[in-house]
Amino acid sequence: MQKRASGKKVCVIIVTYNSQEVIGDCLRSIPDRLKVYIVDNASEDGTLATVAKIRPDAVIIKNQENIGFGCANNVALKKVTSEFALLLNPDTVLQEDSIKNLLEKAKEYEEAAILAPKLLNSDGSTQHSYKNSVFHRENNKSKHIEADGDLCATCLSGAVMLLRMVCFKKIGFFDPKIFLFYEDDDICLKARNAGHSLVYTPHSVVTHLMGKSSPLRLRNIFLKNKHIMWSRLYLEEKYNSKASARSEAVISLYISGCKALIYSFSFNKKKAVKHLSRAFGAILFLMGKCTV
Repeated sequence: MQKRASGKKVCVIIVTYNSQEVIGDCLRSIPDRLKVYIVDNASEDGTLATVAKIRPDAVIIKNQENIGFGCANNVALKKVTSEFALLLNPDTVLQEDSIKNLLEKAKEYEEAAILAPKLLNSDGSTQHSYKNSVFHRENNKSKHIEADGDLCATCLSGAVMLLRMVCFKKIGFFDPKIFLFYEDDDICLKARNAGHSLVYTPHSVVTHLMGKSSPLRLRNIFLKNKHIMWSRLYLEEKYNSKASARSEAVISLYISGCKALIYSFSFNKKKAVKHLSRAFGAILFLMGKCTV
């Protein structure tokens, strides 16, 4: 358990959606003295019962419907009075001194609006916690080189983010138009455009059970990939141009549509659903509609 994290200096925000399977370990890893906000997006499992049992002192905010990751975080961020807010996915587990080390780096890098730790898989292997390209897809496994020291990045993983509240009270929080996916890229680009830096530090370590924050069913696969496509195109339009976004949407629609047909003929249901939903996300974007 982390002993030296200050409750007045930092609070924790966790957005949950049917996260009963993982939220327990996440909560148990958070120091008792820290204020914890749980923003629940209308879970239908035992998520809130688990929260009440493990952290009865947590501030629970119940949304009547799923309003998305960024908007749910915004609800809690507007209530924060501490200097920093630590955003955690429910499928993360803090290691000893994770928060203390992040706060020490925040003191060292006063210009940083966001700091993020090194993320590990459950087997101890390293996840990609940062990237230096959003639009050109340069951050693939073959090209990514894991840093062994602190660095400034273009974007940091939204699984764990330490936000300096004074910065975001000036520039705003998550874009409410983004329901799910790429909201972390967007808030990073917003901070950078406002003149702030983003710092990745491997001196703080957090385990991330990627993809375990909500159950993976065919319906969830469809929704996930629809949102991935729409949000990616939205960022293209927001930070580059409407023309480039529409061009990418048409190309993505063609490629995803073809792949959906191929996988349908080969009876690969999951991949067929994945690409069909991405095609649908592109169609929604071209029609000027959101994904909600």
